[in-house]
Amino acid sequence: MKKLAFIVFTLCLPALAWAATGEPLATIQWNGTAHDGVFALARRGDELWAATNFGLLLKRGSKPWETAVKSNGNALLGIGFSPQGDGIAVGQNGLLMEVKPNSENWKTQNSGVKHRLMWVASNSRGDFLVVGAFGTVLYRAAGSDQWQKVAVKSSQGEEPHLYGAFFVSDDEALVVGENESLLDFDKGNIVQQVELGQPPASASSKSSPGGDQGDTVVTPSLFTVTYCDGMLVAAGQRGLVLSKSLAAETKATPKPAPKRARGRKKPDKADKQPTGLLADWHSAEISGQPDVYGLACTVGGTLIGVSNNGTIVTGTRQAGTDLAWQTIYAKGLYAPWLSAVLPSGNDNFLVAGPANIWEVSFSNGK
Repeated sequence: MKKLAFIVFTLCLPALAWAATGEPLATIQWNGTAHDGVFALARRGDELWAATNFGLLLKRGSKPWETAVKSNGNALLGIGFSPQGDGIAVGQNGLLMEVKPNSENWKTQNSGVKHRLMWVASNSRGDFLVVGAFGTVLYRAAGSDQWQKVAVKSSQGEEPHLYGAFFVSDDEALVVGENESLLDFDKGNIVQQVELGQPPASASSKSSPGGDQGDTVVTPSLFTVTYCDGMLVAAGQRGLVLSKSLAAETKATPKPAPKRARGRKKPDKADKQPTGLLADWHSAEISGQPDVYGLACTVGGTLIGVSNNGTIVTGTRQAGTDLAWQTIYAKGLYAPWLSAVLPSGNDNFLVAGPANIWEVSFSNGK
């Protein structure tokens, strides 16, 4: 079951260095009702923010979590802040909310779409990128109040659902989604896109253009992407992990395809190969095939992933772009799914899921 179906479902439901310090311990930092779900976490200075099915939660410094914004029936699924302090939160039915630096006054803006919006990314100068269902990509330049809808090519007549994005420079970002979709966003446009996976033959259609009713199961999908220890890492369904070294040459604008020979009617296979940001990805699988919904990188360069079965996976870089993965179970954490993860210290991180936000520590109180 891919992430869009997972979100629909949950909205209706009631070899680490750390390992030597002790058994991981989870403590509840916020507790909601059985019908609540927390879908994304973000930090702004000493503030922690959480996107939920009922609005936004806020924690200031050592104070407890509190409800800061109510979303009036539409779940908020993604949240992010620029280095300057501007914030964007997105969710169901094209819901898009904005906040200015040093403010907690969130205002709803017209996104121009009615599909689910899933993810918020920002670069160092304060541009924002929002991605979502049915190939939705929205871009807002720093200093502007206008959102631009970016065109995404369809595959077999349908645009892929998009779940994650990450800026690799101020101009260029990687977008990931269903069917192992990789999209290269550069200077306001999608300049290249590939689908590494293939949908099953039975996947003939998605839901209606409204985007919030029904969904065809299409595999595999990439749900999340981050940067860690010199690599871009994307993860998703059935333990799928893609990794790519971000050496200086890979950040360059993709090179144009070779010119076609005179008289040739069709380009050869080499002409269709991905280049630049979309080239040279290493594919692997996490043991146990968990559906990884969130990834984060610690200060020490360790990946933390959260999954559909309430477990946590950690990954460390080996030779090249290989990753060694370990599954851990934190004492005190029991959940059918975990949706988001956010580092909160050298040994600690926050994870979110149904009705709770936990802090997980490997120091075990020592």
